[in-house]
Amino acid sequence: MKIAVTIRYKYDQDGDGIHYTTNDNKKMFRNNGVELFTINEINDIEKALVECDGLFIPGGVDMDPKFYNEEINGTAQFFTWMDELDIAAIKAFFKKDKPILGICRGQQVINVCFGGTLYQDIANHRGTWHNVHLKKDSFVEKIYHSDTIRVNSWHHQAIKDLAPGFEVIATSDDSIIEAIKYKNIYAVQWHPEMYDPDCFIRYFIENIF
Repeated sequence: MKIAVTIRYKYDQDGDGIHYTTNDNKKMFRNNGVELFTINEINDIEKALVECDGLFIPGGVDMDPKFYNEEINGTAQFFTWMDELDIAAIKAFFKKDKPILGICRGQQVINVCFGGTLYQDIANHRGTWHNVHLKKDSFVEKIYHSDTIRVNSWHHQAIKDLAPGFEVIATSDDSIIEAIKYKNIYAVQWHPEMYDPDCFIRYFIENIF
């Protein structure tokens, strides 16, 4: 099995930039027998569509709010080219009806890609743990076999207006949308790759991809 993943980017301490896929994400897939295909630029998408069984949109920096028609009002670091890359990949894999999985920023950019909006800055969701309430018979309930789980939280942006057609699968105690589903698209706001990767990704390997 081969899964495409969009590349991430950050400045190092010398002010130069580096492209990367996090080690946690690499381990989550590769420890479960999945080969990763890195999408570094839009020109890579066509090849990824041919070679890959699905698409993974990982976490990362904020989105440029211009993509949901807002001015900057709490958004911190963003890279417009990264937003364009993610959106192009999502649209291409969705059109081919190939599964798409998003985590954290991945959920946010999926929502924006299909017409939703984001809260640019929320409190109490960065560097903490909190409860998430899962919809009965949803993919997350099937993964965790519970209606409430405790998850890590590393974000200050979140879904505001849900994209048309999407279903809310999980919410936090303060009503932040924590998981969504639409046709061949699945996304969560927390980071399962950091603390329970095998349980999470095996569901997608066995049932989705």
